[in-house]
Order: sequence, then C-alpha cells, then structure tokens
Amino acid sequence: MARATAVALFLFPLSLTGALVILYNYNSMLRFALIMALLAGAGPAGAAFEEAATDARCFGMGGAGVALADHPQAGWHNPALPAWCALQGAAAGAALPFGIGDLAATAAAASCQRGDWGVGALLVTAGNALYRESTAGLSVSRLCYGRIAAGIAVNGHHLGIERFGSAATAGLDAGLAGSPIDNLTLAVAARNINRPAIGAGGEEIAQILSWGAAFAPAAPLTLSVQVQSQKGWPAQIRIGQEYRWRGILALRAGFCDRPDQASIGAGLAWGRWRIDYAARTHPVLDLSHCLSLQCRTGRSSRVAGAVPEIGVRTDPRTLARLDLNTAGRADLLLLPGIGGATADRIAALRDSLGGLGSLNDLLAVPGITQRDLERIAPYTVQELRPAVSAPRVVDINTATAEELCTLPGIGPGTARGIIDHRTQHGPFRSVDALADVPGIGRARLERIRELVTAGQ
Repeated sequence: MARATAVALFLFPLSLTGALVILYNYNSMLRFALIMALLAGAGPAGAAFEEAATDARCFGMGGAGVALADHPQAGWHNPALPAWCALQGAAAGAALPFGIGDLAATAAAASCQRGDWGVGALLVTAGNALYRESTAGLSVSRLCYGRIAAGIAVNGHHLGIERFGSAATAGLDAGLAGSPIDNLTLAVAARNINRPAIGAGGEEIAQILSWGAAFAPAAPLTLSVQVQSQKGWPAQIRIGQEYRWRGILALRAGFCDRPDQASIGAGLAWGRWRIDYAARTHPVLDLSHCLSLQCRTGRSSRVAGAVPEIGVRTDPRTLARLDLNTAGRADLLLLPGIGGATADRIAALRDSLGGLGSLNDLLAVPGITQRDLERIAPYTVQELRPAVSAPRVVDINTATAEELCTLPGIGPGTARGIIDHRTQHGPFRSVDALADVPGIGRARLERIRELVTAGQ
C-alpha cells in the first residue's frame, strides 16, 4: 500500500508538470490556426451540438471518459457504461467554457442497474436566450459473457434561435466496454452513427468515434486515455489520471492536444455525496470551469474491471461487511481488487469446500496473495459462518412425517402416504419400493434416491 501511494504521489505532479510544459510551448502556427478557426466558425464537422463537458471528474482528467464507468453521466460518454457502472445515482453539473456566460451549459443525469441491464438518462442544455442547444438522451446497455457490455443510446436534439425559430432531430449512439483483465477497462463508442442533420439547411451534427482505456494499477490511482476522432478534424488524444486519498479526497490532472489543453481538478466525497471541480486551460481563450454534484443511491451490481470510485468500497466504516460464505457474485465484485474472474474462482472454491473456514482459505484461489487479503479484510466479517454440511440421509423406515418433508418434492400428503404404506405392508425392503407409494413416480424417486435409505 505504501509503495502504491508513493508511486501515485510521484506520477501525479510529473504528469501535471509535463502538461504545463507542453501548454506553454505550443507552436505559434497552431495558435494562429486556432484563432482563424474560431473566427471562421463551424468546419465541415458541424458546429451544432458539440461535446458538452458537464462532469467535473471527466473534465479534470482531460476529457478521457469513454472508459470511466463509475458516475451517473457515464452513459453520455459511452452507452455501454450504465451496465458496467460502479455507481447508481443521480448527478447535476454546470460548465462555463472559456469564462463566457453565453456558452454556459448545465446537465442532469441518472443511472441505475437491474441484473445484467443498465439504464442511463441525461438532459443537457447550453447557450442563452438567443441561441440554445438542448439534448435529452436515454441509454440502455446489457452485460454479456460476464466481461463485455454493449449499449445503445437515443438522443433527441433541439436547437432554438431567437427570431429564426427552432428545429429538432434525433441521433443514435452505440458503445462497447470490456475487461480483458482485472482493473482494466477497454471501451469504444460512436456518436450519431445515423448521421442526423438539423434545420432547413440540413446542418450535419458532429459524428464522433472514441476509443480508450482506464487502468487502476494501484488502489488509489486511476489512469485514463482516450483517442477521439471527429469527421473533418484530426484525431485528438486525451490523457488523465486520478489519485484518491482515503476515499475522501481525489486529485486529478489531464491533458488534451488539438489544441493543447491542461486540466486540473479535485473532488470531495462524504457518505453518499460527492462534489467535484475542475478547470481547463486554452492556448488562446480564458480558463474553462466545471462543477458537478452527485448522490449515490445504491451500490452497483457490476464492477468487474471498472475503475474504482471514491467513496465506494474505500472506507470500511461506511459499509456493511460481507460474509464470504453467503455473499453473491455481485457483492464479491464490490471488494477492492476483485474482478469477475476472481469472483467466480472464489465462488467455485467455496462450493467445493462446502464453505470457507477462514479468510486465509482464499489463498488457494489463483491470483490472490496475502496482500490481497489485507486489502479486502476490512470489508469482510472475520468470523465466517460454519461451512454447509452434507445433506442428512433419511431412513424411510423410521423417519417421521416432518423428516420426510425435508426431502425435495415430498409434501405432507406424500409423507403421510409413505408412513401409511410401511404401516400396512411392513418396512420397505429397498429404496425402489417407494415407487409403490401413490404420488411417487419414477422421476421423483430418482430425485431423492441419494437422500434416502431403507435402513439395514
């Protein structure tokens, strides 16, 4: 743990320094080109409904959010993430691009999960009374094969211009997210794949393809990278990292090229609540600001390979401890460092042993070390429930009605029939003689054969 903290503390200022160096040494020709682009207005990609950055966590990590699957706005960055999300809840955010009030954007989002399904909703609006863009979106995703999530999203876009009326259209997004190994998420997302256009002039809304990864090499550290391509523009590279301290404080830094921009941010978590702030530089314009607030309403049913979330499964005092002998797969996935494959191995070991006797039994699971046990110990009960004993064999010649009713498929009526039969005809000579009892067919007999005996 101490080594991971030292590495994180080293990498954080290093990347931040590198981003600032790149920022202040940008090429003068690039600066001139950017100014001309701003003056010229929209390029061939279309100016309407560009990316709205209202999530301060992603904003502070350079916008590399295509694989960050642990916040309510995840479905906006990648429709596959709600089913992959480590957080269920609601969030609100606001952004002030370049310090210009007329470009201010606000958003509200929510996400939830049920089994292998995830749903996310988002409403974002930007602009002023003269020109306003609004988008309402709904994403639906499903977990497949345990380590892959696929999702689609439908977004309704509305554009209103004073004295010129309004127009609307709809865009279709799609995305994938997966975890080839624990603590690594790979993702790809495509926005507006149906090539929507808006207005009488048929202005095309920006089509964006993003792919990237999020990696948590140590418990307090998350690294994120994203490559984003947009029609008519060269590819953009985004890099970000986050360092978390005791599940309360998060420090973030990021960088994005084309144009060169550096981001810094911080977040505070308390119980179910988290507040984040981030600022981003620009080679030409003023600072951009982003502030967001979110509330966690429930724990995730899926975090395999997802990036750890601050305030979730990081402070033992705020969480109920798990009994490893009764915990389901979804609960096992909430333990730090436990991914889908490891959770399945724990369940298989538990079943083979009839229950774990102590936490040290997990050392028999491939990939789990003593250090892993130290990480999950604060989240598990120290005294495990006794292992489940083997089923008791029932003697059909001496069992009471209550004992017979413990057998699968045997109710009070059938139990009474067994007792009446042995009273009238004498003890059963073999288990096969149960077939003579009314109500016990061949299928039911085979079902209980290994659980009964005819005595001596």
